[in-house]
Amino acid sequence: MPPLRLAVAGTDSTHTSDALRLLNAERRITGVRVVHLVADPTPDALALAASGGLASAQVAPVLPGAAVDGLLVLHRAGADHVPAALLGLGAGLPVFVDKPFAATVTAAHALLDRAEALGLSVTTRSALRFGAVPRRLRHDIGHAVPRGVSVHGPADLRAGAAGLAFYGIHVTELLHEVLGELLDGGRSVAVDDVRAGPEQLVAQGHCGELAVRMVLHDRAARIGGFRVVVNHDDRPEVVVPVPLNDDYLLPVLEHAVAVFRGAAPPGRRELLAPLALLQEISSRSPR
Repeated sequence: MPPLRLAVAGTDSTHTSDALRLLNAERRITGVRVVHLVADPTPDALALAASGGLASAQVAPVLPGAAVDGLLVLHRAGADHVPAALLGLGAGLPVFVDKPFAATVTAAHALLDRAEALGLSVTTRSALRFGAVPRRLRHDIGHAVPRGVSVHGPADLRAGAAGLAFYGIHVTELLHEVLGELLDGGRSVAVDDVRAGPEQLVAQGHCGELAVRMVLHDRAARIGGFRVVVNHDDRPEVVVPVPLNDDYLLPVLEHAVAVFRGAAPPGRRELLAPLALLQEISSRSPR
């Protein structure tokens, strides 16, 4: 395959340093390199670029035209994602957008509409969509539908809607992943109630007859990582931790590369359903 030259927008997230490590320093995806950081050439941005072997000339707030083949939007805040992605589309590039895909579903639809009008691909994926544990849960739940499923994970509950989105989106992404075979039949997850405690936000809902629960723990409380709890009527409760290793971003980058090389991205419904669910939880939160 021909080499793939990528630009990265967003220097305020650890995902940028991870991408530079995995793609440039460790060369974990053959032929794929970051060759440009879309950022002002501040000392921090230049040091970040140098960690991936980039020169100061490869750090600038504009895209270098035909010198790149795709854009990774890795800003921390979802509100920064759509403007950066539109910059890439305007340069004729396919774009990967980190989670959360956008600050609102309306903004996400507008971005996808623009990409379709230009005939370009835009995709997004959570690291919680990959790995043996979510895949096994998806299979098990799809073949023996339980009474209830709960997904637990961290969120920045003290930082308003943006804080809820930054980590909370991975809770709704993980829920959609493990319910995948049920959702493939056209069902969706509905929110029935949202309640707040001192260190968590709990959303109760349903998917058809299946009871679902999303528990977002305040990151500052350090309660724990991601896990899924499955309840059946005829067997004990099953608690399944969903670990993330140091290379959790690698399958996400592999997904981006596949789309940049011509694979079809997930459909609009699949891309936006977790964001729509999180937006509903946020709008009904008593916090």
